[in-house]
Amino acid sequence: MNEVFVTGGTGLLGRYVCQALIGQGFLPRLLVRTGSEGRIEPDVRERCRVTPGDLTVPEPVEEPEGVAKFLQCAREELQARS
Repeated sequence: MNEVFVTGGTGLLGRYVCQALIGQGFLPRLLVRTGSEGRIEPDVRERCRVTPGDLTVPEPVEEPEGVAKFLQCAREELQARS
């Protein structure tokens, strides 16, 4: 199974991206800040890999085959279009 690294997987867009990745046969690997694990949707949680961490703290992370990065600016862009 191909693993895809996802930042923002507990956020507004990230949860839908994780569901779409799972639907396409990928294994989402979520970078999740400590304490935010409970925000992962239950149907996603049971079919993903959770890596505790924070983008603001440089730590080595095993590199997966793909990376999906979702930033606050994407959310703001979508809100501006609504």
